[in-house]
Amino acid sequence: MLFSILFLILAVLLLVSGIAIVFVYFPRWLMHRRRLTLRERSVAWFALIGLLIPIVFIAKYAVTRTEFVTEAMFVWPVALILMDLTGRPSNFAIFANFSLAIVANVGLYGWLGVFVAWVREKSNSRT
Repeated sequence: MLFSILFLILAVLLLVSGIAIVFVYFPRWLMHRRRLTLRERSVAWFALIGLLIPIVFIAKYAVTRTEFVTEAMFVWPVALILMDLTGRPSNFAIFANFSLAIVANVGLYGWLGVFVAWVREKSNSRT
């Protein structure tokens, strides 16, 4: 019970982070013609990778029609959300679950970019 509550809280936080990155930070970074800070660049590149990974796996599925969730777990851990698609889900449920999984993955990779930038800033400040 506790694990499922913690997982739900984490999924919501990743989803909110992904929405912020996709709909607030990406447009802001594209519109302003200024040099991005190290943290902004890290978040942008990692979030872009987090967006491209699901697209690659979905395209692979569209071409080969083989399942990809077990293959994708290491680079798309938020694909666990797709396990809700058992039985015969509606088109809306499929679209909603894939959208949530992709945006939450952007949030996860964005936070990974924040962590990488933090480590780089700490290592640069020591030298």
